[in-house]
This record gives sequence, C-alpha cells and structure tokens, in this order.
Amino acid sequence: MTAAAAVQSLGLALVPPPLVQEEELARGNLRVACAHELSSQHAYDRVRPETDDNAAATQ
Repeated sequence: MTAAAAVQSLGLALVPPPLVQEEELARGNLRVACAHELSSQHAYDRVRPETDDNAAATQ
C-alpha cells in the first residue's frame, strides 16, 4: 500500500527491498531515494500535522 501511494505521487515510501516490484523501478514509477539500505528491528509510523489541507490524500 505504501509503495502504491508513492507511485501515485503521494509521497516517499520506506519499503523493504523484497516488497518492491522490479517492474516499478524499471518503468520509472518508483525510484530508490537512498543508495544505502537501512535495516532496523523497529517499525515505522506515519506522522502528519493535526490540521492537514490535503487530508484525503494522507488517509
């Protein structure tokens, strides 16, 4: 779901490499933002302001 939002130009997606479809990279729909892979035992959370002019796009 996160990668799909990034394909729709809704923002940056932090996605583990095994979950990225190579076709999306080949077509240019997704790009690697950082050449270094980061691994962590922790989860990621989405953070946004309480008031959001573009709330529909972030829900």
